[in-house]
Amino acid sequence: MSEPQFPPNTEPAPTDPAPNQTPASANLPEPLPRFMPDRVYNPEPISYFIPGAEPAPRAARRRDLEERPSWLPENWTFELRRRNSGATAGQTDREVYN
Repeated sequence: MSEPQFPPNTEPAPTDPAPNQTPASANLPEPLPRFMPDRVYNPEPISYFIPGAEPAPRAARRRDLEERPSWLPENWTFELRRRNSGATAGQTDREVYN
């Protein structure tokens, strides 16, 4: 890739013997706006949630864990196991065996 091309510099070269010291009339960029503690900034939200006329759909009904699933082949068995430890201790899992 080629280097970017910039327009030629038309400003005269500084003739000040001490170039590190800038005069008070130098063209400095304006400082960025600062936080002012005596003001409250309240941005407006992009949008508000407006609920519709219909209620949200309900979650699927939980089935009885002891009921045999229809997708399970006839020669397979399943066993209920309760979790003993961890964040989900006490929940029941259905383990399937061939």
